[in-house]
Amino acid sequence: LDEDTVASWMNNKKQKLKRQMLPPDEVRPQKRNKVPFTAKRGASGYDLFRRDYLHGTKGDVTKLTTEVAGAWRALKEANSPEYQTYLKRAQQMGKTKPQECNEEERARGIKVLYKQLEETLRTLKDCGCESALVVYNLGTRQIHTDGSMAGQEFLIYEWNFSKHLNGGTDPVQDDVRKMQDEAMDLLTNKW
Repeated sequence: LDEDTVASWMNNKKQKLKRQMLPPDEVRPQKRNKVPFTAKRGASGYDLFRRDYLHGTKGDVTKLTTEVAGAWRALKEANSPEYQTYLKRAQQMGKTKPQECNEEERARGIKVLYKQLEETLRTLKDCGCESALVVYNLGTRQIHTDGSMAGQEFLIYEWNFSKHLNGGTDPVQDDVRKMQDEAMDLLTNKW
């Protein structure tokens, strides 16, 4: 090993020891760059070829991988129509979007986002802010709520206060009724 590598290791160890010696309130949290719904790289022509080539095949993985790579290389060098077909199929498939993920991946990604929201709300509370969060998932028809008790009580209070001012009716329904009345007035108006 060269000197730079060993020096780098020693420096990393020193930094770790410094972090361990700090009181808990001074430790900086590790940055997390988890973005659950990123576009995934699409399958390549080789990926599609490998899947078709190995379909139903069993055996030593190393030998099979070498065999597939050789067959793909032969197609590529010959620039065969089959090679071009795999490339076109891969290009047509493109990248996957969050809407196109399966339900399991989607649920896992939503769970990660909920945890990030909860962490943000905790940080806000530590800074002296009261907060409330209400999320409605259209896919599962579930409601996720979080936040401080004061924030949630404020949200309920606000909702009840607006209902009280509107005479105990739903503000959205009142707007719909007003629009219906205006439409009827326009239709029945004689010019």
